Amino acid sequence: MRLILMRHAHAGEADPRRWPDDRQRPLSDKGRRKHAVVADALRRMGVRFDRLLSSPLVRARQTADIIAAVYGGAPAIEETPALGDRATLADLLAALARLPADAAVLCVGHEPFLSEAEAALISRGGPVRIEMRKSGVAGLDFKGRPVAGAGTLLYHFRPRELLALAESG
Repeated sequence: MRLILMRHAHAGEADPRRWPDDRQRPLSDKGRRKHAVVADALRRMGVRFDRLLSSPLVRARQTADIIAAVYGGAPAIEETPALGDRATLADLLAALARLPADAAVLCVGHEPFLSEAEAALISRGGPVRIEMRKSGVAGLDFKGRPVAGAGTLLYHFRPRELLALAESG
């Protein structure tokens, strides 16, 4: 399985007056614009997927919507709590186990979960420190379904690196 982990785009700071339930906080205009460029850079680089999973939180779903729009014929977005604000690696692995072993799956979620999941999936022992920025993306490859410690890191991009690629191309 090919697994693409993506952190949601910039959503501004939490503001309990505007969003008493932080799960409803939307992307900022800046986040939308920047993520559209990031998504286009990924598309032009040949990053492909046949499943698109998203956290049910508004900012993650809006990020997945941008990806789907930029990719045009992208698959339907599947919301799952396995990528939500209370996600665990066991939740994610269980959700992925229901998909074909040869699938390419793009997962849109949150920190600190995505960095922790990426580290656990590629580390065969010992700690790994990873930080995923907003609109950051990592690609991992597995022989079959994902298992902790069995992933091969293909790439880990910060958004500024993808934005630089977009400007140069």
